[in-house]
Amino acid sequence: MKSMKDFFSSLFGRQPGLGGDKTPGIRADREDRAALWRNKGAHLAALGRNEEAIRCFDHALGIDPLSPMAWITKGNSLAALGRHEEAICCYDRVMETV
Repeated sequence: MKSMKDFFSSLFGRQPGLGGDKTPGIRADREDRAALWRNKGAHLAALGRNEEAIRCFDHALGIDPLSPMAWITKGNSLAALGRHEEAICCYDRVMETV
């Protein structure tokens, strides 16, 4: 008979001994979702729709708060709107994450 841990791992698709975000599939899913929000934000920013872009970057940062690219692109959108102090804060966050 399998252990309870093995049983639940097979039931939920997790590898034994790993859980939460440490499961490779879950981590990849989070990274994919964050990348989708960053990409959507980048496209909106390219169209000059910076307020909407910032909301997308905020979604990405909610998923992955250590994403340097999300902080940089959010800072760029803020700068494009003339919100320079907020942009500088975003760039500072990049320096903290690398």
